[in-house]
Amino acid sequence: MVTVQVKILDRIFLRTNDIQVVEGVSRSTANKRLQQIRCLLDKKNTEPVTLYDYAAYVNVEVTIICDALSLNYIAA
Repeated sequence: MVTVQVKILDRIFLRTNDIQVVEGVSRSTANKRLQQIRCLLDKKNTEPVTLYDYAAYVNVEVTIICDALSLNYIAA
């Protein structure tokens, strides 16, 4: 029998105000941070940044970010 781990998130994409909450920075700094992540990942300005992208960028586990944002994260 194979066991599969499923991770359930309320949402997967990160918004500017999420970075403001996690890092305690201004809106303009949060926007710059999103742009830095997009640039690093070769994403267009219209492509969203995921929680996983951000977690890798700041070298923090996704669960810690979800806790800071009060998002449900269930590893089943």
